[in-house]
Order: sequence, then C-alpha cells, then structure tokens
Amino acid sequence: MELVHKDKEPITPFLYKIKTLAQNGISVILVVGSCGDFFDVGDTTILMDSYSCVDVSARAKQIAAAKAANNGALAASKA
Repeated sequence: MELVHKDKEPITPFLYKIKTLAQNGISVILVVGSCGDFFDVGDTTILMDSYSCVDVSARAKQIAAAKAANNGALAASKA
C-alpha cells in the first residue's frame, strides 16, 4: 500500500471480511472457479466433478497449509 494508505482504501477484499461475517453469525457460500486463495478460510470445500458434489475439505486444508509453509520459507529466504 505505497500509494493508497490502508485507512484510505475504498475497496476491502472479501477475503478479509469472511471471518468477521462468520463471527457475527453470517454464513457465506462462495462460488469460484479454480481459485485456491480461499482454502485457508473455508470451513468446507466442495468440488464439482461432472455435476456431482465432492467434499474435498481435507485436501484443501493440506494445500492451504503447504502454501503457507512455502510462503514462510520464501519470506525467510528473502531476508
């Protein structure tokens, strides 16, 4: 946020609001295509496979954990 300070940013990414909504008793169903950005905040991840729903929550959590670990390793390597 070099140009626009966080306090002045007019757009808040939905990703930053999901936990707050849940804490206020609001459920969210988010439908996205080929996007793993939300794996770490989702309680349940459903994969549509040939018009059938498949619960892939455990695998999504594994992917999110590996992504977080890789980002930490990348940050450490840049230090």
